[in-house]
Amino acid sequence: MNLFRGTGITLLIVFISLLLIGMTVVSVVTEETTETTTDYDFEEMANQILNEITSYIQIKDQKGKFSGINGEQRIQKIAILISPLISQNIDLSKMTIQLNDGEIVKILAYGGNSENLNSQSIFEHALWDKINGDNFGFITICD
Repeated sequence: MNLFRGTGITLLIVFISLLLIGMTVVSVVTEETTETTTDYDFEEMANQILNEITSYIQIKDQKGKFSGINGEQRIQKIAILISPLISQNIDLSKMTIQLNDGEIVKILAYGGNSENLNSQSIFEHALWDKINGDNFGFITICD
């Protein structure tokens, strides 16, 4: 009977020490703090992660061609120099460009037009004839 009592006490001590070690490990792994995380923090973290994951294109430069109408400058054409950040195929069929002047937001969809620059001037390229005010196309500079 003394043997069972000694074994029981030993097992109880081992169990309590394992429980304390487990709670300490969980506390260290989860880095518990007294601060609470709000829904806004989770939303901000999710947006940052999505921005990092979905940023496949880097904007290198942009140029515009303007015309003056009654003393007011209006944009005729916009050229945006972009470069892919990763070397894999990127589906551009769902890509949109949002133009915002502070009052009006205009969303342009990809029109399926793509051509090489060759030796033409970028703003005099024939691709511009295929683009209206609701779509955009691509002129490749180097392949």
